[in-house]
Amino acid sequence: MKIAILSDIHANLTALKAVLADCYAKYQDNINFINLGDCIDYGMNPNEVVSELINLKDRLILNIKGNHERAILGFEFDRFSSQRGKEANQYTNSILNKQSFDFIKHMKDCPFEIILCDKKILCVHGDLTDLYWGKMNDDEIKKEDYLKYDFILSGHTHISSFRTIIQNKEKKVNFINSGSVGQPRNLNPNAQYCVLDLDASAVSFNSVAYNIVLEQKKYNGKIDEYYRDRLSKGI
Repeated sequence: MKIAILSDIHANLTALKAVLADCYAKYQDNINFINLGDCIDYGMNPNEVVSELINLKDRLILNIKGNHERAILGFEFDRFSSQRGKEANQYTNSILNKQSFDFIKHMKDCPFEIILCDKKILCVHGDLTDLYWGKMNDDEIKKEDYLKYDFILSGHTHISSFRTIIQNKEKKVNFINSGSVGQPRNLNPNAQYCVLDLDASAVSFNSVAYNIVLEQKKYNGKIDEYYRDRLSKGI
């Protein structure tokens, strides 16, 4: 079973379409999806991105909230570190249609456990210490709370990573961050996602070029240009 892990799309429709096209070109119908949150905000097409996720239908086997969806629903809005981030969330809230709001409301809360192919998987936007804002740092992954899982899937940092913890030479826990589809911050401006092959216990990271200029031209002054300009730099 192959699962494409998407995270931090951030209303970047052009990037998401490029990722989905790449998925289907490489894996045809042999692919399912997990979304780790923050499909909205910073970008100009939250409703269209939600529609793309809805169109995945049964292939979207898990869809969890991020901190930006939580803020739309009235939780922890004050935790945004900048005024521009708060204003982006408010603008997104003002243009969401009913379909999008209902979709966000029914996204799963963190953390969420799932068993696939006899593998126990924990999905969380942040980490267990801070479910929606945590960064799954080196100290965090050493905690015993993670040892019962085979795979830990997290997002939020917008930086792809793969780390393995081996406990007592018997138990292996794999920590995966797929990076960001729509707002990468690892100095690579391409749309990024990964595919987890549960049969082979292997993960592959994918970086997909897309029309960044087209996406940047959509910005209309309602969201700070900071979020537009960083797309071309991957920061």
